[in-house]
Amino acid sequence: MPPEGFVGLGPTLVDADAAHPAGIAILDVIAIQTEDGQHFGLRGNCCCSTLPWTAPPQQRRPNKVNVGDLIDKDRGESPAHAYLRLKNWSRTKKELQRWLRDLRTNHGDGLALIVRDTTDYGIPWELFWLGEDDDGDWLGSLVTLTRWVATCHDQEPSPGGAATASGEVVAYIAGGAMQADLAVMEDLGASVTTTLWELLEVLDEPGPPLSMVYTACHGTFRDKSIEFVLDDTVSVADLDSIGLKRLAAGGGLVFVNACHSGRLIYDDDYNDATQRGFADALLRAGAHGFIGALGRVGEGQARRYLRDLVERLRSRPLAPVAEAIRDIRRAYSVTTAPRSNDADAARALLPFFYTFMYAYYGRPYDATTLPVGKQ
Repeated sequence: MPPEGFVGLGPTLVDADAAHPAGIAILDVIAIQTEDGQHFGLRGNCCCSTLPWTAPPQQRRPNKVNVGDLIDKDRGESPAHAYLRLKNWSRTKKELQRWLRDLRTNHGDGLALIVRDTTDYGIPWELFWLGEDDDGDWLGSLVTLTRWVATCHDQEPSPGGAATASGEVVAYIAGGAMQADLAVMEDLGASVTTTLWELLEVLDEPGPPLSMVYTACHGTFRDKSIEFVLDDTVSVADLDSIGLKRLAAGGGLVFVNACHSGRLIYDDDYNDATQRGFADALLRAGAHGFIGALGRVGEGQARRYLRDLVERLRSRPLAPVAEAIRDIRRAYSVTTAPRSNDADAARALLPFFYTFMYAYYGRPYDATTLPVGKQ
């Protein structure tokens, strides 16, 4: 438990000691307020090791680790600076480093880590450096890492089960360069709608089970539910008010390939200590899992990620989605720091950052079997 004098912000501590299968570790991240300002506390549990409650001074609320902000082309910084910043920030979290290294020693590639982050600090756990100097790698590349939404804890307090989604693919793809995704959807035999609202109407009507719901559009981030929108038309508040019956009956993987789609917010207008976002709304509606971006992603990189994901899911149709996402990160991981003044090396980091910017919310062993389509 937290030391005396610590005051929780938002959700209270969850029970990380609840029974869960061997090889699954749960890390809880909780915002706390002290006289010195805002910090975050950590508590972790696995079958083999426990991370007791820890909240040292090195775990203050970080000012600049949100990867979406760090590499934003308009107001960010050099990707080389962001790379060094994230690596150096990670190294000071000694207790967490030791616990994660122990888990890796005990479970190797069999480790699945579920991060339940109830803060609004924007910590990119996928880009937590684990190792010394260049002898190491990023957490999202080393382990099968998933995120879990606070509002879904009651539905699945220990998300360790496994399910395989199979069925149809439905999609909405906005105009412009995003139309290139139509070739992938056609190959999957997807039913493609002409507007995002039409897609939601399809999901709100009974129908066959789904393997995947795909959306490619622009995303606009705000810390207000009514202003946090996709395609300039559908807000988080809109999704919260729709039942999406087809997802509830046989929901598969939902991939919203849009800037900021994977972020969660605390909306001060409600002041109810509840995380909100597209991931939260769609998981509660019945999706098996959710993939979204934690910031702005270049259109070319977004197209590449879709193709990589579909290729991996098709090549191993019963393998967990989270493992496919881990393997994509491994393919693009960069473990040697560039020189901070090397502009070419900095630009070469963008595929790495954009790949790790995709977060997966869901259970670590759920799979999605995609239709064969034209192949």
